[in-house]
Amino acid sequence: SLVMIPDWKKCIANAKRLLRPGGIIGVADFTVAPGQSGWSKKFWISTFEKDNVYLNPDHAKTLQSEFKEVEFAYNYGGLPYTPFFLKAAYYHFVGVKE
Repeated sequence: SLVMIPDWKKCIANAKRLLRPGGIIGVADFTVAPGQSGWSKKFWISTFEKDNVYLNPDHAKTLQSEFKEVEFAYNYGGLPYTPFFLKAAYYHFVGVKE
C-alpha cells in the first residue's frame, strides 16, 4: 500500500530494481481520482489522514511512467463501518518491467 509508505518513490524504484525484465508488478491502492469532485477529494484526504494514510494521485502516474502498463483502472468502493453511499476511490495497476 503506497499510501502508507512515506518514501513511496524509493519503494517503487526498489521494486523496479528487484524485478527482472519481463517481471510483473501489481498494485491496488486508495487514491483521489480524476473527475472526483473537490469536496469528495477533501473529505477522503482528511478522513484517511487521520489514520496516517496519505492519498496521492502521483502514485498511479509514477507507476505508469516506470513500467509498461498492462492494465489500469480507477473504481470506487465502500469501506467497513461507513454508510453504503460513501465510496472511496481506488486504482489497480498491472505493469511489466521492460
